[in-house]
Amino acid sequence: MTLLQRLLVQAARRVAADPNVQAKAGKIYREQIKPAAKEAWENAEPALRAAHEQLREDLGPAADKIAKTKKTVMDQLTKPRAED
Repeated sequence: MTLLQRLLVQAARRVAADPNVQAKAGKIYREQIKPAAKEAWENAEPALRAAHEQLREDLGPAADKIAKTKKTVMDQLTKPRAED
């Protein structure tokens, strides 16, 4: 890591640790980001749900096979591995 990169990372850590910066960031999140994200979800949700239902209709019986395969894969990925 170059000297400039180290200085930037150090400065970012100091700023992130500053309680005033944390309070300001929290306020911006609560007052601007969260409401905008909620509104975006509320606007997009009906279309997403409709697309989901249409996809399930189009896939028919294959949708169940896909869901079963997904579950099997996820079970295998999250299963604890045996130690050698």
